Amino acid sequence: LHKVNIVISFLTPLIEPLIPLAQKDDILLIALTIYPGVVNNPVTIRIFYDVYSESQKLTEFIKEKLKLKTIAFIRCNDPASEYQVREYFKPMLKEAGINVFEDITFAFREKDFKKIIKPLPENVEGIVILGFGIDFPGVLKELEKYNYLKKKKILGGVGFWEVPQEFPSELLENIIFAAPAYLHNLSNLEFYKKYVSIHGKPPYYISPYVYDNMKILFHVLKNFPYKDIKGKNLKSKIIELKEWDGVSGKIKILSNGDSRVEISLYQYGKNRELKHVK
Repeated sequence: LHKVNIVISFLTPLIEPLIPLAQKDDILLIALTIYPGVVNNPVTIRIFYDVYSESQKLTEFIKEKLKLKTIAFIRCNDPASEYQVREYFKPMLKEAGINVFEDITFAFREKDFKKIIKPLPENVEGIVILGFGIDFPGVLKELEKYNYLKKKKILGGVGFWEVPQEFPSELLENIIFAAPAYLHNLSNLEFYKKYVSIHGKPPYYISPYVYDNMKILFHVLKNFPYKDIKGKNLKSKIIELKEWDGVSGKIKILSNGDSRVEISLYQYGKNRELKHVK
């Protein structure tokens, strides 16, 4: 890495080993991950989907709209989900007067959900599922055996946007989940139209965040002396922006290099019709 000034990386397992190397050579590390813990150093910036806002949106909905008193988590044990539940979700739920009966965890690409998911008490009114969409079919199939998809309110994070297309759409119906705010209007974005005209296919849901990171980087690099292009300097300059109006929506850049982005709630209808929940 000593030959470059800036590194852009995707996914937490790839980003974490890069952090000490980037710090050593004062390289800006642009982290495309939902895990907020990666910014706890002088050279890493994270402008991406935001699990703080996701937790906040879901907590407000659970309290104000659903009026649930007790929920359970079923989630992946990856660093982002661990951090989200510990640092954001549980404190928010506690403040809202909502009890967490159980925090059930599973490994990424878990093969046997029978040993993990067991019957829940009647007073558990809702289940929040977090992690990667590739694992959710196994979770939902097991919940269906207990008739929980009908008996309890099922909510979740952005992983529901990534559930494999071959999974039966009827098992996804009525699940409330958080995802980027721009999704309900994506096809009307100028970015979407240009992307399709160039690539011949719709953008992946994270593409607007990647585009915004590049625009922010180019904005900061404009008229930036080459000798000063160092990780700490660039991170400081990006933080100084404080806000950015991007194709993904309004972005708030925090003093530690993390971000807050616009999140909305959605619900799948028949055949995966995406409905915006207001």
